Amino acid sequence: MAMIVRQFGKTIKTIRSDNGTEFTNHKLHLYYQRHGIVTQFSCVSTPQQNGVVERKHRHILDVARALRFQANLPIKFWGECILTAVYLINYTPTPLLSGQSPYEFRFSRKPNYSHLRVFGCLCYASVLPRSKDKFSERATTCLFIAYPYGHKGYKVYNLHTHKSFISRDVMFYEHIFPYNHQHLPSHSSSSQSTNVPIPLPVPDHDSIEPIPNTTTEHIEPPSPHTDHTIPTDHLDIPALPTDTPATSTTIQPPIPPTTRPSRITKLPSRFHDFRVKLPKLYTSQFTSSNHASSGTSYPLSHFLSYSNFTTSHASFLAAITQHDEPKFYTQAIKDVH
Repeated sequence: MAMIVRQFGKTIKTIRSDNGTEFTNHKLHLYYQRHGIVTQFSCVSTPQQNGVVERKHRHILDVARALRFQANLPIKFWGECILTAVYLINYTPTPLLSGQSPYEFRFSRKPNYSHLRVFGCLCYASVLPRSKDKFSERATTCLFIAYPYGHKGYKVYNLHTHKSFISRDVMFYEHIFPYNHQHLPSHSSSSQSTNVPIPLPVPDHDSIEPIPNTTTEHIEPPSPHTDHTIPTDHLDIPALPTDTPATSTTIQPPIPPTTRPSRITKLPSRFHDFRVKLPKLYTSQFTSSNHASSGTSYPLSHFLSYSNFTTSHASFLAAITQHDEPKFYTQAIKDVH
């Protein structure tokens, strides 16, 4: 009553309610008499006599249920759903007020809608105060739950500590609802104990390259009846002599991921005037023919030998130069991976 008198210059003349003891107790009755307020009570089991309040209760609960169902929130957030529903109703234009919102009708100015966000969505709030550790996290995974009264910020719920706080520096992901993604793994042990999943970016398994095994293990030699030669269509390697059996240069090829798309590598334009070759994976018994074909006075194959490498290591060396690592952001952003 004091706020209504102070903020709007209006006085309360009549209060209509049901027969709840919070309205019919002796102390409140004396308060009404002292301020000259007329009280009206509906008959027992006759809610239609207080229809304005009953209809508004139904309106608030309809909106609150819609907010809770959309975000799939547990029932413990029912209070935040009610507060947000009332906040949105006050900002929503209605034909009962000739297209005005309750906020505009009361304050005689149009409301600002730029701060509205999707209720129950994923958000990241800045960690305050920040840790002195430069490698500590600067934001924490949260759930947007309310518009706090009297604050120019947002009320969020920390999915790790299960505590709510108010923050201004919040980044929203309005298409992601944490409680709708129960199949995603949790990010902390505390959230695992309460089955509260945290939707973090899921890596694309198609873009993950297999890591070469560097541990010492037994490798079966290739069968002489099977041709396991590496395709050299895109490699600048001289052909082998015709009188040499093909099995002398066979190595076990790397097993590429079946779902990885093929990629055509092109030599940069700045290397068009140079003669670039990949390491030769065959033994030094063909160095004489290589010298004759390349014209190099001192070919590297005279001094380097790959005969001591394992088959898997040699295959890895051949495959590691098939893809160019991007040097700039503009190059990396064009890669589908």
